[in-house]
Amino acid sequence: MRDLRDIGASNIDVNSLSKFKYGKITGKSNNSVKKGVVFSTYSALIGESSTQETRFNTRLKQLLHWCGDDFEGVIVFDECHKAKNLFPVGSAKPTKTAHIVMELQQKLPKARVVYSSATGASEPRNMAYMTRLGLWGKGTQFPDFSNFIQAVEKRGVGAMEMVAMDMKLRGMYMARQLSFSGVTFRIEEIPLASPFISVYDEAVRLWVRAREKFQEAMDITDMDKRVRKTIWGQFWSCHQRFFKYMCIAAKVGAVVDLSKKAIRDGKCVVIGLQSTGEARMMEQLEEAGGDLTDFVSTARGTLQTLIEKYFPAPKRQDGSGFAGGEPVYMFQVGGPGAAQPGNRRKRKRASVAGNEIKKRVVVPTLTVVKNSESSGSSPDSSDGETSAAQQNNSGAAAGGAVLNRSKGENSDDSSGIEMDDFNPFAFNGDAAPWVGRSSQPKAKKAKRKGSQASAAAAAAAASR
Repeated sequence: MRDLRDIGASNIDVNSLSKFKYGKITGKSNNSVKKGVVFSTYSALIGESSTQETRFNTRLKQLLHWCGDDFEGVIVFDECHKAKNLFPVGSAKPTKTAHIVMELQQKLPKARVVYSSATGASEPRNMAYMTRLGLWGKGTQFPDFSNFIQAVEKRGVGAMEMVAMDMKLRGMYMARQLSFSGVTFRIEEIPLASPFISVYDEAVRLWVRAREKFQEAMDITDMDKRVRKTIWGQFWSCHQRFFKYMCIAAKVGAVVDLSKKAIRDGKCVVIGLQSTGEARMMEQLEEAGGDLTDFVSTARGTLQTLIEKYFPAPKRQDGSGFAGGEPVYMFQVGGPGAAQPGNRRKRKRASVAGNEIKKRVVVPTLTVVKNSESSGSSPDSSDGETSAAQQNNSGAAAGGAVLNRSKGENSDDSSGIEMDDFNPFAFNGDAAPWVGRSSQPKAKKAKRKGSQASAAAAAAAASR
């Protein structure tokens, strides 16, 4: 009513849909309302009656009958993001609100539709209910919304910006912002409490241990250089997100206190978050079958996803080797389920000076336990296995031991160089990180050529 009064239309009646009795809105039981504005919340719009035996036993049927088939008025979907789950991700089902909003637009094809929201399309798939934009459907490049969303998501942020620019050029999209004229701000310094400092220190030690175990597993599995680069990139990306969430968590208590004080002073409080954690919450909700029984920690979810998707270990269909659910994690390569000396897998054979030596590699498993240390004991050699395999670094110890290489041996892994090469915090000085990377392959190649020449000379001397 205030909005109508502001534009000089205070004579138009406003009626609440939820206050009407089930039946015809134009009937006597509802005071024969034939024109004006009908206001409804989204929860009221999906309402229905189980006791009234009438063909207008739902709010949608009431509204459609009141509007008529030739309705050419305006439908304003304020806070329209409530209908965003029409095209959900994964196994989630569309919400009833999204279905009703979609049906209302389909049943009133001549109506003018306005979508109003501050977060109408935080993700492209949240636009599924905005059929009146004309971006997909008959007469467009995309036959349906599925084709549209595939094209946009495939091309990333650039495609979304192009869609927004196109909508603005057509006059379909308007974005307004309040003026910041006369606005002042100040930065509050928040002291950290001792419990949080302890938690932060534990988190640092956790990530140091995680880094060691990632490197350890890469050495054992003898991973390709490109795969190592990908894993380290994901590792440090998750590392930064983890501590960003911790920094946000450190401010929550102080923000609550400041908000309460502002409310007591008669001010309006608006809180802006760098990350809401909605994506992680939806994943947890889907895993729990739609029922959350525990607090959703985005920091914990970041680390858990990193381990499940990128830890250097073979895929396990039964999920063995990972025990989630504990708030504090320690990592142990080996442990329960690890390969033992008697059942090591044969990977390849190498011929050295005419003697065939079987190379064996332990396939690592990851066991996540709480507050435990990994053992470093090495297993004994199996029957019939010579110690030459260990001297040539083809054996590996279960229980967390790393393959050891002597300084003079030529290694294609260069695990120490790889580890520091992709650690964004390991570079010191003014030199750019990529300068060192370009020179490393040349050094390896030269070193390898030198070792090959020495081996050839030794073989020639032996033959003489």
